[in-house]
Amino acid sequence: MFKRKLLINAILLTGLAGGFYSSAWAATTTVLETNPAGNDNDDCPSAQSFATPPAIALPIVLKGALDTNGGTDTDDYFEFQAEPGTQVTVTAKLPVSGIPVLLDANDRNALGNCENIAPSAPDTITFTVPDGGSFVVHAAGSDGAYQLSLTKVAEPPVPPAVVGSITSKVIDSITGKPVKGIHASLQSCIKRLPCEDIAGTDVWSDSKGVIEWTDNDFQLAPGNFKIAVNAKEPSYYYDSNYSSATTAKFAAAAEEEKDVSDIALEGKKVSISTKGCTVTGNGPLGSICRFSAVVTNKTAAALKAKVEGVLHGYNLYEEDDMATVKTTPAYTISLKAGAKSNTLSFQFFPPKDVIDGAYICPSVEVSDGAKSFGQKILASAWAFPCITYNEGFGWSSN
Repeated sequence: MFKRKLLINAILLTGLAGGFYSSAWAATTTVLETNPAGNDNDDCPSAQSFATPPAIALPIVLKGALDTNGGTDTDDYFEFQAEPGTQVTVTAKLPVSGIPVLLDANDRNALGNCENIAPSAPDTITFTVPDGGSFVVHAAGSDGAYQLSLTKVAEPPVPPAVVGSITSKVIDSITGKPVKGIHASLQSCIKRLPCEDIAGTDVWSDSKGVIEWTDNDFQLAPGNFKIAVNAKEPSYYYDSNYSSATTAKFAAAAEEEKDVSDIALEGKKVSISTKGCTVTGNGPLGSICRFSAVVTNKTAAALKAKVEGVLHGYNLYEEDDMATVKTTPAYTISLKAGAKSNTLSFQFFPPKDVIDGAYICPSVEVSDGAKSFGQKILASAWAFPCITYNEGFGWSSN
């Protein structure tokens, strides 16, 4: 027996407004042709309807049958309802494999006839549901049982709502001029919890002092934020010539272009120039590392301060252990406005028995002389280079 192809036509019915449709797509519903052997739904006007309220929501599997081998049931029409504007895919399936099914879309003219409006395609066709929400599927050309699957095309995920941008400017508190190269990052503030740094939000102020987070580079969920400026560890993010600052908490909504008031940084009272560690000696008494610093008073008044060397080491006493050691004693200095100190020298004896690859990086800290040392740090600076321990060779600068 020669078995012809099953043809499916999606008939877009115009003018069928006011029909019910479900905005929620339920689990697949299986429906049956009312009279598989009859020809009571053999044209568009007589289509068997699954759109009559309450309409059956997609996805739907329809099972029907045709008799084109000498019979009169050569065409089946079925009406369905879906939300206007959505895309629906209709797929034909036969009980046995055969020639690929060709599908095409049709519209209905004023006489009720189906007119082709889309080129045919094998096995499946996808179309957009018209404004009225109704469409008709036409099955033809096959002999025997068939199955139609009607499914809604998955919509692309809705992108999350994000803040349009957050912008501010870093300025010098005295001159009001923009400050370039200052590090800044964002903090997220949740009610009744401490604000926490948001990873990956590091930016640096440009030549105009501007710091900015845009939705092109940062996908920030709406919420409450703070901006931390010149405050992040590790200290290589830090500009020792300026103070740290953190803004007050502010809210930023979805797509909002948030402009935060200028952030004024206080220039440091002192600046530090350093000379890095020089290692001498490698005998029975071990090595000596010497480094130095010169402190400048940048204020218009006399300054009293304390200066101390601080060592930052790795693998010194325990494997994979970081250690911080201060040299003694601290210097006490008094400087007139704009004056520089004498060269302040520091030295220490690196431990002799350490793990290969251990290192020490010295730094210098200046604190307010009116406070206990270290209570109010005025400035700090690395005294590069660091020194590294190589087994068999001892300590050396790198």
